[in-house]
Amino acid sequence: MKMAVSMYAALMAVGLQAAMEGPAGAVALFPLSAVEVSEASLFTPAVKADVAYVKELDPDRLLAPFLREAGLPKKAESYGNWESCGLDGHTLGHYLSALANLVASGNDADGELKKHLDYCVDELARCQTANGDGRCDGVPEGAGMWAKIKAGNVEEIFKRWVPWYNVHKTMAGLRDAWEQTANEKAKAVLVGMCDWVIGITSQLDDSKMQRMLDQEYGGMNEVFADVYAITGETKYLDEAKRWEHNRVFDPLYRHEDRLTGLHANTQIPKFAGLARTAQVAGDERRWDAADYVWREIVTRRSVAFGGNSVGEHFHELDSFKKLMADRQGPETCNTYNMLRLTERLFEHDPRPEYAAFYERALYNHLLASVNTRHPGFVYFTPTRPAHYRVYSTPANCFWCCVGTGMENPGRYGRFIYAHRGENEIFVNLFIDSAIKGLLRQTTDFPESGTTTIEFLRPFRGVVHVREGNHYATYKGEWKKGERIRASRPMEWHVEMLPDGSDWGAVMRGPIVYGKECGKDRLDGLFADDSRMGHVAWGPLVDADKVEYREAGKPLETNGLVPFYKLHECRYQIYWEFTTAEKMAERRAALEESAAAERERERRTRDRVQPGEQQPETEHDLAASKNSDKGYHSGLHWRHGSYFSYTLDPHGAKNCEVEATYWGDDRGREFDVIANGVVIASVKLEGRHHGEFFTEVYKVPEQAMNRKDGKIRVTFAAANGGLAGGLFGLRLLGD
Repeated sequence: MKMAVSMYAALMAVGLQAAMEGPAGAVALFPLSAVEVSEASLFTPAVKADVAYVKELDPDRLLAPFLREAGLPKKAESYGNWESCGLDGHTLGHYLSALANLVASGNDADGELKKHLDYCVDELARCQTANGDGRCDGVPEGAGMWAKIKAGNVEEIFKRWVPWYNVHKTMAGLRDAWEQTANEKAKAVLVGMCDWVIGITSQLDDSKMQRMLDQEYGGMNEVFADVYAITGETKYLDEAKRWEHNRVFDPLYRHEDRLTGLHANTQIPKFAGLARTAQVAGDERRWDAADYVWREIVTRRSVAFGGNSVGEHFHELDSFKKLMADRQGPETCNTYNMLRLTERLFEHDPRPEYAAFYERALYNHLLASVNTRHPGFVYFTPTRPAHYRVYSTPANCFWCCVGTGMENPGRYGRFIYAHRGENEIFVNLFIDSAIKGLLRQTTDFPESGTTTIEFLRPFRGVVHVREGNHYATYKGEWKKGERIRASRPMEWHVEMLPDGSDWGAVMRGPIVYGKECGKDRLDGLFADDSRMGHVAWGPLVDADKVEYREAGKPLETNGLVPFYKLHECRYQIYWEFTTAEKMAERRAALEESAAAERERERRTRDRVQPGEQQPETEHDLAASKNSDKGYHSGLHWRHGSYFSYTLDPHGAKNCEVEATYWGDDRGREFDVIANGVVIASVKLEGRHHGEFFTEVYKVPEQAMNRKDGKIRVTFAAANGGLAGGLFGLRLLGD
């Protein structure tokens, strides 16, 4: 058995070889239309599942929010879930991108996908014409909001669920419709939307623009850089630069990692946009910042399968403890956007460490997130041992990770090959595939580490084949039918977490292996349309009950399978590598705390993480103007003159509110109110130095009075002070 310290050590070794052996100079990835992923590829079932999934969706229902906002008669009712609670219309942009990718990659045998794509673009053009100002979005009652923002009231944006993020998805879908299928109308609508956006932001000074960028806005900088590349008009490049968030970007220019506590998928699309702006502007400073943040995330913040963050946020650098305990593991959207960033960096400088990360994330996270038996996509991939994942269902689920999940399979051919000019080819991934008319690759990777490249016509030039951590260079002249045979090491090894803990993943080559842990209580395995249906709420298996590995002994691999093959079950992909003595001591200590936590989980009916965008949105946050949020000692918080959330007891009659505070907070007095009834008066006096503590408040019968059965919990300060900080909120019940 080979022990790798971490992904950091492994990829830094790759980087050293790259400096010695990597081919220098910018390259271009082949367009999707030039690459064919073979029927024999292990990626093909996921492509077929994706085609089936998108065909289940009704274009008119996805278009409904756009027609509503344009004042046009609706043709169908909007979908529910995220499509009817403030993020209306965001899925259509992903849908356009998914259709465009599948069409371009040759996965539209009956032409139905192209027909739906063109129809949606036509309808968007009709909506844009009806709006009359270039606007084309489904943001509820957006006209009034956009007018207020244009007038300088940027605080209006914070009353809504990420409107610019929503707009970006539509713009990105139109861009892909143009770039992948040459739909001229898509380009026209896109450019019109860009001009509409500029019409709003041109009225904002830099301070107001930067304040607005404190809210998630997707990859607006990227799409404006793309439109500059499409049109050649410098106003779009100038606008791309205006969408750079200084509070986040400035530390990157100084090579400072200030990511801890930030919402991960808010930031990563910005970084992809930073790289794209660098690419079209020829800006080495931006390239350097994009490369720096890529290395920080990949080598210090990611797990073995390529994902990062916990509960959607970047955790502490020196501790992955929360990640290994939480039911909300790395988010698929993060990895989708990390691969977009990786593609740009590779095009600038084709280093093998970029390709190595791309490969591990593609196989172990993106491919593993598609259920091919019952087509659906995964939001969170828990690393907690013996937990499980939840899959979307077409008519019910419209999460962000459904959107990127639909996009991914059509992009599988995106990174396999690159070229520099006409006579220099890069083979980055061992995947059964072909560059149409030039060469075909046949491989049984990852079952073995070999591949064969056969030329379909005479070729004279250079072929770089990535054989693991380096590129092997073949120069010569090949006749039709002649071949290059390449191989790479596929050794078993353990990759430890970057925090120096005892947790490690078992890998063979770049492939993460896991073990099935049963199918008991897979609650919500196939998600319904509930607001938090993307989370695996089934019982957690106690930490002292999961399998560990004894350090120093030969690695046992019997019963392990590639993680991308494990579906609809509990699983383990991380083990503690420790001694039997240490584990015995730890299990004895865990037993008491595990029993208490098991009971707490059993009684938890609903929960909110204050200060985190998604759970606060899901629970109808309302707050005073002076309300603020932040991050401290591993948890997010919120305070303010007042703030409130709606929690669902799910039928429980005897309920309690559990609140978590920081032990050093003092001088704050506030009431805790349930449905208008004061259930506690709290005075924080700094009595729990250096630690979090919880208090539990009984919800009286007279507070269980809402017709819908839910409980509105409010924290309201006395004497003009601040309520909170609140670091956690649960509703317990029997």
